[in-house]
Parts: sequence; C-alpha cells; structure tokens
Amino acid sequence: MAWLILRVMSGNLEHNDQLGSVVSMFVGLASLLATVVSTVVAIRQNKQQRTAASTETLDDLLANVAAHIHRDCEEEERIRKVHDPFPLGIRWTGAPEHLFDHWQSINGSLGNIDQVPLTGYGIDELIDVFQRIPSGRLVILGKAGSGKTLMASRLAVTVLDRRPRAETEPIPVIFPLSSWDPGVESLRTWLLSYLHTEFPALAVGEPGRRSIAEQLLSAGRVLPILDGFDEIAKGKQATAMKAINAALGPRLRLIVTSRPQEYADAVESSDVITAAAAIQLCDLDLDDVAAYLPLTVRKRHLEWTRTKWHPVIDRIRDETDDAGRVVATVFRTPLMVSLARTIFSETNADPQRLLETPHELTMPERCALLEDQLLAGFIPAAYGGQSHETATGRRESPPDVKRIQRQFQFLARHLAHQRTYDLAWWRLVLALPRSAVGTVAGIAFLLPSWAVVVSMWWSVGTFAAMEMPSMELFLAVGFAFGAVFSAVLGIMVGLGRGLRPSPLRMRLRIRQRWTVVYRRILSELGPGRWKAIVWLGLCTSGGLTFGTVGAVMTGALAVALLGIGAGAMIGIGLWLVVIIVRSLSVPVELTDINSPRELLDLDRRTTLFQGATVGGLGSLLAWLIFRSVFEATFVPSVTEAFGPFFLPIAWLATAAGGMLVWLLLITVWGPWSIARFLLPLTGQLPWPIMRFLNDAHRRGVLRKTGGVYQFRHARLRDHLSRAHSDGTAVLDGSARSREEDDQAS
Repeated sequence: MAWLILRVMSGNLEHNDQLGSVVSMFVGLASLLATVVSTVVAIRQNKQQRTAASTETLDDLLANVAAHIHRDCEEEERIRKVHDPFPLGIRWTGAPEHLFDHWQSINGSLGNIDQVPLTGYGIDELIDVFQRIPSGRLVILGKAGSGKTLMASRLAVTVLDRRPRAETEPIPVIFPLSSWDPGVESLRTWLLSYLHTEFPALAVGEPGRRSIAEQLLSAGRVLPILDGFDEIAKGKQATAMKAINAALGPRLRLIVTSRPQEYADAVESSDVITAAAAIQLCDLDLDDVAAYLPLTVRKRHLEWTRTKWHPVIDRIRDETDDAGRVVATVFRTPLMVSLARTIFSETNADPQRLLETPHELTMPERCALLEDQLLAGFIPAAYGGQSHETATGRRESPPDVKRIQRQFQFLARHLAHQRTYDLAWWRLVLALPRSAVGTVAGIAFLLPSWAVVVSMWWSVGTFAAMEMPSMELFLAVGFAFGAVFSAVLGIMVGLGRGLRPSPLRMRLRIRQRWTVVYRRILSELGPGRWKAIVWLGLCTSGGLTFGTVGAVMTGALAVALLGIGAGAMIGIGLWLVVIIVRSLSVPVELTDINSPRELLDLDRRTTLFQGATVGGLGSLLAWLIFRSVFEATFVPSVTEAFGPFFLPIAWLATAAGGMLVWLLLITVWGPWSIARFLLPLTGQLPWPIMRFLNDAHRRGVLRKTGGVYQFRHARLRDHLSRAHSDGTAVLDGSARSREEDDQAS
C-alpha cells in the first residue's frame, strides 16, 4: 500500500497498468493467506475440547511442579552439605505472646481457647505442630544465622515427601520476600506474578477464566512459605504486614520466617498476622555442636578418637575460659558452625585460631569480631588450595583468592546498592554507569549506519551508469544523520539499560494472540509512551532529511514530501513488526531450566531469533519503500543508479542495525552482552562471568533460587558489601584442602 501511494504521488502514471497487475497479485496472495490463517484458527478452536482432554491433568501438572521444587531444595542441601553427616538439630519454643494472635482466632472459634504446644525439636516435630494448628498459619522467628531459610527448605522437602497424590493436598512453595515491594503490589498479585514467572505452566488458563495459579491459590492448594520478612525494604515492613492480612482468605495457609526484631517492630506499627501462631528458634545446644564438628573431620589412623576440634571443644566446655566462652557464644547459630566447618574441617587450618580474639575487648566485641572473621574467612576457604587437573591432564594452579574476594565484594556492593539479595545476570548491567553503556551502544549503532553510506558511495563510484549531482552532499548528510541517529539510540539504551524486566523465550502462538496484538498497539499509543513517538519522529526526520537533499539535487519540492511520507511509513512499518513479534511471544518455561546459565542460553537463542526477524523484515520493508521513493523521484532505477550490489549490501547493513536496536533496546540479553564485555574489561569480574557464578554456586558461596543466584546468607552479602577491597580475613581458611593435605602426607 505504501509503495502504491508513493508511486501515485510521483506522477509516473504511464506504468499504472503494470502497477495495478502487480498490486492485484499481492492483494490476492494476502487474501489467500488470510483465508488460510482463518481456517486454521477455526479448526483449532473446534478441536479445543479434544485437545484439552489430551493434555496432562491438573494433578499431573502439580506433581511436576512439586518434583521441581523438591529437586531444587535437595540440590541446595547437597551443595551446603546439610546431610553430611546429618542436619544439625534445631530446638524451638513459643514466641512471646504479643507476637501472635489470640488462640480463639487461631482455633476459629470464640469459645475455643485450647493451645497447641509450641515447643519441640527437629523438622518432623515442627511439621506435626504445624498440622495441628487449626488455621494453618505459622510464623518462624530466629536471629540472623539461626537457620530460618534452611528450616523453610527442610519444611518444603519434608511436606513434599509426606504428601500423597491427593487432590486437595497443598504444595509448599518458597517465596523470597526480598523481591516484594508491598507499596507497589498486593501480596496476592505478587504471589501470582512469582508463580507465573517460576512456573509458566500455571500462568495459562482457558479463555475468559483465571489462570491455573490463581485457581490454586483460591482453592488453598498452594502453601506459601514467605521467607525473609526482615529482608523487605526498611520502612515498608509495617505496610507488608497490613498487605499480608488484607490478602488472607479463609483457605489460605502460610508460613512466614523473619528475624524477631524486624517482625516485632512491624507488629508494633500495625498488627500481628491474623490467626497465626508463632515460634522462635533456639540457640544450638553446645553438646550437639561438640558432637557434630569432630564428625566433619576425616579419621586419621589410630588417633581417630581425637581430632583437631577436640582442643577447641575442651575450651568451650570450660566456663571459666573467656576465649572458650566467646567461641561457645558464636557457635550458637548454624550459620557460624557451617562457616567454621568450611574454614577448618575442609582445609588444613587449625581451629584453635578461633581462640585468639583480643582479650582487651569486651565479650560482645570479641563475639562480633569472631563472627566477622568467620564471614571474612569463608571465601578464602571455599577457593583456597583447590588446584585441579584439566581435561588435558595439565594441573592448574590454585585461584587468586584475593582477586576473587574483591569480585565478590563488587557483587555484594552492587546488590546492596540495588537493595536486593537476588543476583540476576540480566541486572548486572545496572552496575555500570549509564554513560558507559550508552557509549558502547552508540558505537554499535554507528557501525551499520555508516556501512550503508559507505556501501552507497562504493557502489555508485564503481557500478553506477549515470552521474549523481551533489553526491558529496548526500554522503555528508548520510554520515551526519547516522551519527545523530546512533547517538539518540545510545542515549536511550544508556537510560533504559534494557526495557524487558526478565528473560523471555519466544514461542509463536497465532491462536487467540491477535487480540493481544491489538491491545499492545493501543497500550503503546497510550499516554506516557514516549519511545514510540521518538522512534516515529526519528524516521520521519530521516525521511525529511533525505527528501530535502533529493529536492536540492532535482529541483523538485515534491521530493521532500515523498521523503516525509517514506520516513513515516518506514517508522510505522518497523513499529508494527516489533509489536507483532513481541505480542506473539510467551515467557520462558522455567520448569525446564535447572540453572541461571540455562536461562541465559534460552534467552540468547530467543533474542537472536527475534532480532533476526525484526531486523530482516524491517530492513526489507525499509528498502522496498526507499526503492519506490527513489524510482519515483529519479529517472533511473536503483540498480542503474547505484549498481547491482547496493541493495543487498544495504539490506544486510540495515538488518544488522535493526537487530542491534532490538537486542539493545528491547531485550535483556543485549545489555547483558555490554555488561559481559565492560565488567571484565574494568577488572570487576572475570571474563567468563557465568562460569564464575556457576563455580561459586558449586562451592557453596552462592545459592540458586529459580533463575537467579543469592549469597548463601544475607549476612555474607552484608559483610562483603562493607568489607575493604583488600579483604578483612583474619582466620586463614585458604590453606591446603583436606584431600590435598592427605596426599602430601
């Protein structure tokens, strides 16, 4: 249609009969295609009931989700050696009564004041107590490092192990509250968004009905485990408490974990969680710790009854030993015991260094110093002395622990600056200055835009059969417009650093998606959508620029109008191509993803396919319109004027430019590629960033939560974000590993 309008505006009506035949052919083809698509859609709609009957049942879907959760939790427990040799037992007791609701509310009866005993030991007893609470709502309080997140994971695994394939039995799902902003969205909206993202199979639903996830929440078939209430942004925890109570329905059971002080402050400012009981995790029993730590060290011949831990344990048991009392106080939490195990049991380091805190400090100061030393010594212990052989048999030297420590400090500061605990690879670009991202993107845009101009100059000078007046002016304008166009796009990339909030994998779906296309077009034209206006303005101004140059060269003012029309049509056409591609895509199925690396691989394939589609089709549309405008303005054809190689070269160059626009402006993989280049270049992270993160997860420094990583504990992130760049480790856990020491002996 654009081609026809431009031809008619040119006034070359002697070719109208041929033009009408060509246009009629394309109209016929388009009509045939529309008929075929309509027929296919009708057939699919008629078969909808039979297709639904052949899909997996809801119970099968829930079983797959449960298996996914069970597998992820067990993998994290294996990496953190929870069952090596066995989990540390945790005791718990009832929380202060002002932190949970009245027993009448918990029991759901005005006259029922019976209390459920809130004291026990171990995960099995905790589940039994939870199942006896009539409301099915429980708050687990514990100080930093007391094992709340591990308790949540063990709860999920144990509940799933006990869960029969019953239709009404709920599935426990751990929701990290650190990613919830209660001032922006309600709890129910956030729960649904998290379920849709982590398990896209639950996001689907029949037309006009709620999604599967929404139905499951309403029916009480999901048991939300809200982990980390204290990790919600400060100042919003009272708002979060009110939002939780507002979302509670009669069937919604839940478990909430939090540090006591943050939860108490929220209760003081708002209210308790309606109908929820509360327990508080107790300190570890020193007898359990004394029995546990020697079992983490390998037996050594006939002296296996005494290990390197026994001198420390003897000092701990001596209540008159101040240094022993410091260690005993620190070892009251599973986190510190786990760190001490990594630093001393799995290396050749001597645990008696735990007893060397300065005597001139007060007891609380010595305890705080020892905790900081354990946190600082964890990464050197996780990486130190672990040389290994490559696939070719060459033995690599141990990693540079100080450099790795600085890299983790950079990541921790980045997360602290973003006020999040989620280490997502697609958000690493936010650690870079906007100016650096925009400069790299602008240079990337500049190369293909100038390639078009150079190809035009080369083709005209080599193959053109006619002389073009003022060609130098045309090329100068081309270079100038390419520079301006690239600068504007670079600024947009630098400001946005990726418009998509999370990775996507495109799965084309025509049926019932054209309504989505229509709605997206309306939303993009709505108020506040300045990017579409900027894009259309750029294309129109580009057409005006070249039309003005053409008018100067030919002396016909109508050419300027042709340029404006061509630029506007190119802009609208490219915009529609982008809208259609984005509307026919669906989110990544994270149930098929076992690591953030796999999510990255899937998103890369999706991004490249989308970019190639947008760049190729958009470039084809743009050059078809250019050809029409040129041949309507000048006498010779494009081939005669610029040579036979101009259009193919120009198409490739603009296709590459369109692909870059899609990659850097729309997707998360494009800005990630910039971060992947600049962060190692500046020494902030190693060149294989994802390999570095995967290795950190394997060593237990990071933990995996869906498609993102987190530091294994919030205190580790907080410690690293405050540490000096040269490291603050006092306890040297970078000695040779236990296996390497055995080989040396």
